[in-house]
Order: sequence, then structure tokens, then C-alpha cells
Amino acid sequence: MIQDDYNAMAKYILDFTEKYNMSFPGWEPERMAKLDELFKKYEGIDHEKLWANLKYFLEAIMPVCKETEIKMAIHMDDPPWDIFGLTRLLVDEPSIDRFLKMVDDLYNCLTLCSSSLGVNLENNVADIVRKHADRFRLVCFHLSDKCPYASRR
Repeated sequence: MIQDDYNAMAKYILDFTEKYNMSFPGWEPERMAKLDELFKKYEGIDHEKLWANLKYFLEAIMPVCKETEIKMAIHMDDPPWDIFGLTRLLVDEPSIDRFLKMVDDLYNCLTLCSSSLGVNLENNVADIVRKHADRFRLVCFHLSDKCPYASRR
């Protein structure tokens, strides 16, 4: 199926944008020519390796965030499941909890996206918002509507 084949999906999107004389940032032909190369770089990156990389990054930037009083807010993965063999991390309440505890700092925050979480029927977006809204860690909230899918996990 097209959703399982990143080259077929890329071709579909590029054909669509060409047909309507549109373009999407990041989908320029010179970038798309390197799609296989990009996917090869992610081979062998499982969930735990990606969590470790994210923790390393956050620990490195938090001192500068504190110094400059910049809150870093991570956006939920969209869609909230692994796709094309690429690992996704921020997909549900337990992963959000893990993220916030992993580098427990007031400058390590969330951009909570209702549609990124809401397409998975197992996510109760209202409960997730209630849990994190009063902790000063939810600094941005996207409210939008996408059709939910049955669980893919």
C-alpha cells in the first residue's frame, strides 16, 4: 500500500503538487532526489536509540535555554505511530510523561497538538491536556480536527 512505501508516497505527493502547480517546503525536487539516502541514515534507529538521542540533545541545550529564558516546546509526532520504518516517540500519554521526566526542566516543554494525538482513538486528548496544562510545561496548543483512525499499535 502507498502508506507503507515512502517512494510511492513521495511520488504521489510530487505528482499532485506538480498537477496543481504547488510546492511544499522540504519537498523540493533536489531534496526528494536524496530520499533513499535520508532513509538509510535512519536504519537501525529504534525507539530506545531515538530516546537516547533526544535526551542527549535536550541536556545539551537546556543550559542555554535557562540562560536566555527560552522554553523549548516539542511537537507531538504526526501521525502518532511509526511510519515508513521511522520511529516515532511522542505519540501518547506515557510517551509525553517519559519526555517530560527524561529532562525534568521548566524549559523543556510541550507543543500539544490535538490532531496529532487525536487521530489515535486510544489517546484521550482532554485528559492529556488536563494533566499537563497546569504544570507550566504546556506552552503551545494546536487545536485542529483530523479524522481519527483505529489504533495502529
